[in-house]
Amino acid sequence: MVVAVYNTLPYLEVCLDSLVAQTLHRDRPGSVEVITVDDGSTDGSGAVLDTYAARHPELFTVVHQANSGGPAQPSNLALDRARGRWVYFVGADDRLGAEALERLVAHGDRVAADVVIGAQVGVGRFVPNAFVGKDRDEIDPYGQHLRWTLANSKLFRRAHIERLGLRYREDIRIGSDQPFTLRACLAGRVAVLGSYDCYFVVRRHDDSNITYGVDLARRAADTERLIEAVAELVPDEHRAHFLVRHFTWEINRLLPGNLDALAPPERDLLLTAVRRIADRWYTPELHQKLGVVPRVRLRLALAGEVDALGSLREAVDLDDGFPVLLRNGRALSALPVLDTPASARAGLTDGDYALGPRAVARRVRGGIEVGAPRWERDRLTVDLALPLDPASTELPSVWVGAADEPDPGVDGSLVRDGSRYRLDLRAPAGTDLASRLGGRARVFVGGRVVARDGHHRCWAVAITALDRPGGGRGMLARLRRRMAGVRDGR
Repeated sequence: MVVAVYNTLPYLEVCLDSLVAQTLHRDRPGSVEVITVDDGSTDGSGAVLDTYAARHPELFTVVHQANSGGPAQPSNLALDRARGRWVYFVGADDRLGAEALERLVAHGDRVAADVVIGAQVGVGRFVPNAFVGKDRDEIDPYGQHLRWTLANSKLFRRAHIERLGLRYREDIRIGSDQPFTLRACLAGRVAVLGSYDCYFVVRRHDDSNITYGVDLARRAADTERLIEAVAELVPDEHRAHFLVRHFTWEINRLLPGNLDALAPPERDLLLTAVRRIADRWYTPELHQKLGVVPRVRLRLALAGEVDALGSLREAVDLDDGFPVLLRNGRALSALPVLDTPASARAGLTDGDYALGPRAVARRVRGGIEVGAPRWERDRLTVDLALPLDPASTELPSVWVGAADEPDPGVDGSLVRDGSRYRLDLRAPAGTDLASRLGGRARVFVGGRVVARDGHHRCWAVAITALDRPGGGRGMLARLRRRMAGVRDGR
């Protein structure tokens, strides 16, 4: 294992304890080596490393050096000294599950992997979790998920690293692990161990693990080098796919929340860097692939709309579940900059705010609230709260049956009632609506929207908790009866 250390107390001790506790080390002494490089720490981290090395000389090797300015050089130094078959990079403020190394090595050996991605858990911070829960013998590195997890906190076969001549780029202070990880994954077999929480990514209380205290000029230069390095590693036909991540996350980090408070030269430096990056790498294909927020953010930055960027940043930090505005056949994300002069000056149109059908369904599903259903023989009404912007000029459709096959014998409608909505279902006169619906109403709201490709696509969200009179036999109905003290069959 490799641990680059720079001023990571008090988190360092928890990290080192998790390495000592590894079952592979406990059950097979001498099978694990931990090379730690103290990169000129000034908080006593170096002394802590020496203490652990004295207690566990069979496990720890400590190298002390003057500060190099970033994690790349100490990681390269440790790689040069590594002797094991596998290399696992561990952040000095993170920690491992006790069986992480044992399980990762066993899985990597079993499937002959070159890289093994272990399930990660965020501690006070977000981490992508697409690989949690399921083991995979091999994944497609060009698939949906690898681009979001390019950190080096993975298990690498050392022979694979050496065969590729892989080392960290020392001219990139932030993100130097991304080109390293990406090249290793694109050139080898990548497996996943998702069934065990291997790696706990810890956010420090002072956020100091986000960077090494990089000044703005260096941050801008590093971001340009990083995006260039990643773009040049990826075949042309996959470049936009990978750069979605960088135009979503890395560009965002170049546009801090206090952008409007920076001195004009500093603000111009960051905006100029964004323009240079966009001029080189922002293609029509990438524009189509980007989500609404990063697309709008980029266009505002290119237009120098600093106040609007601050408004957008503040709103996104508070909540990214913006209402959906339905108008002119589109479903728009009702960001605070929508329909503003700044948006118009940036050249943004409704198409730039448009959500695809899956995004619309996800927003509506996450924000819907269902009131108590009111049943009559041939009619059902229920009040709903929907995450729709009140300025919407259109309303979703309502139907029963299947998501893509409405029952033509039941009429459905949705009516705005102040800030809420009333759903109304009617069967032909004399028809028992509850019986027709088969005991549990499959009711949908949805519609057709213009997608980014210009074609109309359908979205649908099922409305649940509409049990028929008599209590129903659905899971929610059983739960309600049990909460009231009524048991099934009694």
